[in-house]
Amino acid sequence: MAGPTPGWQCVELAERYLYVKHHLPAINNVTGATLVDRYHERYPHVPVHHNGETLIPAVGDVMNFGGNASNPDGHVAVVTAVELDPAKPGRGKVFFVGQNQKQRADGTATAATGNVRIVDGRVDPASYNPAYRTVKWLDLRPAATVTRLRAWGTDFFGATDLPADLTGVTAVAAGLHHGLAVRADGTVASWGYNPYGQATVPAGLADVVAVGAADVHSIALKADGTVIAWGANPYGETDVPADLSDVTAIATGTASRDNLALKRDGTVVAWGSRFAGEADVPAGLADVRAIAAGTRHNLALRQDGTVVAWGWNSRGQATVPAGLTDVVAISAGDQHSLALKSDGTVVAWGAFDYTLNGEDHAVPAYVPEGLSEVVAVGAGLYHDIAVRRDGTVVSWGANFLGQTDVPGDVTNVLTVAGGTAYSLAIVSVAA
Repeated sequence: MAGPTPGWQCVELAERYLYVKHHLPAINNVTGATLVDRYHERYPHVPVHHNGETLIPAVGDVMNFGGNASNPDGHVAVVTAVELDPAKPGRGKVFFVGQNQKQRADGTATAATGNVRIVDGRVDPASYNPAYRTVKWLDLRPAATVTRLRAWGTDFFGATDLPADLTGVTAVAAGLHHGLAVRADGTVASWGYNPYGQATVPAGLADVVAVGAADVHSIALKADGTVIAWGANPYGETDVPADLSDVTAIATGTASRDNLALKRDGTVVAWGSRFAGEADVPAGLADVRAIAAGTRHNLALRQDGTVVAWGWNSRGQATVPAGLTDVVAISAGDQHSLALKSDGTVVAWGAFDYTLNGEDHAVPAYVPEGLSEVVAVGAGLYHDIAVRRDGTVVSWGANFLGQTDVPGDVTNVLTVAGGTAYSLAIVSVAA
């Protein structure tokens, strides 16, 4: 694929801003073409275009955030990194530096304020200050497609009764008997069992980028890095720490009574139930890039591709297999855990342990033989789901209510979430 064509282009991102971008020499030796090639290789079923309709900016691009009455020329910033999230195909982040509020994107300025100055189409090194950093979520899907939710399995409390008009979904969470979805406009949809208000989204909640659904409570992460929680609160689940900020990811389990928050500095904060130490983050845990919450155990994926686990360990769900490395995504169920490796294979540990019709069942956690080319995983309470690079889904584990019977027409899947005896998937469909 050819590199970006020099010149001005207009592109629209998930935040509904209109940006004007111009390609400059890469700052970090990563070109936009490389980023797009990697994305399309990993997710071939999602149309991606680099020129004309590109939705992925290149490192080194200058972006004009548009203006307002007091600043008609806009805010200039420089792209320093683009991060494609393997756990949420079709979503990513773009990192910027720069806070020049009085300079036009073509390099001319009404006042030489700010810390990024464009001279002859290039960044003036003397003005470049990486201390001015910000991040925006991107929606990498072109306008020709929309995202919808699909559900399968059986939930007698309404968790599979999806809102009929729900489109433009960017994130989804499956609770014990309720579900949550984030729309592209940053609002949240909810449905299912609601005796404790866990499916009653707080009035005015907006600018949401991620959600978590648990047993009797819910959480949401806002674009400004703050966290909101609602529902029942017997163990302090909805008592978000007052000083919690700069959060980049959240997690809570399908039947969990605790929550996790990953901060931009790579540390983890937890609150809620300490029944088995699940809210007691291991001392010294750092350099974390992803988190996952089970019923009473939690996982953290470190930058080096290794996994740390803590909490309830009745079936070995918190005992990470020796030598597990090269992990790119994690997920946790009731008494089992999952890890997706960079080569597209999946590792599982713990057990599918449940009671059905008065009989106890305990099957060691496993992965279907030959499963490969996986790009996303989701652990339900007693079952697992994997998305393959062609957009198809494989599911396994307990199937007493059809939670692993993937409908044949569920294709072009971007990501998945598992509940008690049901599964949810975000799918890309023609607009």
